[in-house]
Amino acid sequence: MSGNMLVGSVVLDDFTMSLKWSKIGKFHMTLIQSVMWSFLKTVATPYVNSRLRKGFPLPIVRGFTLQNADILYKNSLLAVCSDVVFTDSML
Repeated sequence: MSGNMLVGSVVLDDFTMSLKWSKIGKFHMTLIQSVMWSFLKTVATPYVNSRLRKGFPLPIVRGFTLQNADILYKNSLLAVCSDVVFTDSML
């Protein structure tokens, strides 16, 4: 959490590919997998991280802010638990 923005980053730990079937013959999956690994590591991951670094705004009512946020991730679900604090900056 950065202010009222949800920010983050991703890391590519492992990547595997397999061929289920092909009508045109055998593919050398190790070669294709290494090319995809390089693409994901050098292009896709930095792009995603640049977007995640900017963050996504959380829907906050004007005059309030979040404090002591906890972010929970389980089974592809993301939950943000936080204290909502009134800011008197509008006065």
